[in-house]
Amino acid sequence: MIALHRKCVLVVSSLLASIVLAKAAGAPIAPSFELETLDGKTVRLSDLRGKVVLLDFWATWCAPCLKAAPAIKDLQDRLTASGLVVLGVSLDEDMGKLKAFAARRPLGFEIVTPSADFNQAYGEVLKLKDNRIVASDKLINANLPSWILIDRKGHVYSIHKSSTEEPQVLEETARISSEHGV
Repeated sequence: MIALHRKCVLVVSSLLASIVLAKAAGAPIAPSFELETLDGKTVRLSDLRGKVVLLDFWATWCAPCLKAAPAIKDLQDRLTASGLVVLGVSLDEDMGKLKAFAARRPLGFEIVTPSADFNQAYGEVLKLKDNRIVASDKLINANLPSWILIDRKGHVYSIHKSSTEEPQVLEETARISSEHGV
């Protein structure tokens, strides 16, 4: 009985490893981007090659986003040395309010704002209406929070479009950051 149990565990482990490898092997390349931080610096995906990148789509008025932020910060704190970079992609319209919020309540990871090119490219990745994260009428097409995990080779590893998926985001990010550490 114990031998059968061990064999089943090995088979399941092998299957899961195969699924993860297949998922990564068939993953699309993440669209390149140049995003501006709140202090005016530019973050380029090309500069992050070799790192695991977690794009956290959020807004200051989104309660589930703010609830998830401490866990995302803790994840980055634990895994920065393993090459994890978290970028909080703010969908707030008012930059003044966003900057005031960030000064009052620092999230602990870099906040960036989406450009028009990013809006379209990542709207397509998320398969959103009109391929836009934010529509021309300023309506947000994405569920918030949403996350896109990009592996060290620049492939879209996974997409999570709901706050109910936060545990999976944390687990996957920790796993690929640790497994392929620098």
